[in-house]
Amino acid sequence: MYAPTNNHGYVALVTAIFVAASLLVFVIAVNFEGYFSRFTVVESDQKERASFLAEACLETTRLRIAKDIDYNDPDPVNVGGRTCDIVSVTTHGSYTDWRIVEVQGTDGGAVTNLRAVLDADSLPTVRIDSWEEVGSF
Repeated sequence: MYAPTNNHGYVALVTAIFVAASLLVFVIAVNFEGYFSRFTVVESDQKERASFLAEACLETTRLRIAKDIDYNDPDPVNVGGRTCDIVSVTTHGSYTDWRIVEVQGTDGGAVTNLRAVLDADSLPTVRIDSWEEVGSF
């Protein structure tokens, strides 16, 4: 004879384990998303500080050219306890009052390289004719 079996408890137990495992995977995934997004925020802050440092170096170079039209002394610049680098200052072709300036700001792993064309035609004002961020010099 065939004896009836009672599988109702087994189905409920397997369902409960499956739901618990699904919730655990979901919670872990959400937790790691928050963990890794923290690094994205840190990298973004470092890039912003590197950009500010490069801009500070560019402004320092403008000031130095305004004081001395023949300024051509690339060196590090101290900005609030951090440093940026004036990489090069060169004459722009046949325009003797124009300078091509390359500066670099670094913070952590973030680097900002700026190349600018400065017009020192009407000293003591040194006008920025153009600037761009470049990958490397």
